[in-house]
Amino acid sequence: MTYRILVTDEINQAGLDLLGAAPDVELEVRLGLHGEALRQVIPGFDVVITRSGTALDTTFFNTGKGTLKIAARAGVGLDNVDIQAATLAASW
Repeated sequence: MTYRILVTDEINQAGLDLLGAAPDVELEVRLGLHGEALRQVIPGFDVVITRSGTALDTTFFNTGKGTLKIAARAGVGLDNVDIQAATLAASW
């Protein structure tokens, strides 16, 4: 199985290199992807990695329903993540 990972905000190149070197990972970096543009592509991914620049809200989690397995926030804090929506999504 190949895991599709979407990175929407800048993260350290060393982290990208590790992910990209994994044989079972297809990595796509699309910086600045927000709103409707993000919702259009997210159903094709298993994982999204973001920082503070991308909002992970209720609509985001509902759009990823069925394919999204992990929403990772690189950095400190969760001000851009709707915790209640993420918790509900965990019960899919």
